[in-house]
Amino acid sequence: MPEFLEVLIHASAYRFGIAMEMTIEAIDEAMSEGDRKIDLDHFAGAYYLRMNCDDDLNPFMTQHRKAIDTTTAMDRILEQRKEELRKETEKRKKRKAMAAR
Repeated sequence: MPEFLEVLIHASAYRFGIAMEMTIEAIDEAMSEGDRKIDLDHFAGAYYLRMNCDDDLNPFMTQHRKAIDTTTAMDRILEQRKEELRKETEKRKKRKAMAAR
């Protein structure tokens, strides 16, 4: 398997859907910068936007990528997003209840 695919799969915590999302985000990064070709920097930017991590914890930026536990990091981020969504849903329900009074 080409090295890039190994990095992408590892960075996406072995989740195909997340790998596709990161690819789309990297394409968006390239397009927003006016680049006609995608490179590792675009994927590194996409990973940073998703994970908000230092370069040392970005699999696209470090040579020590295999030491990064991307599964735990991804689970943490997904859990945070679920919590944010839950809070937003609660706020919406409260606003609806207030408006219905």
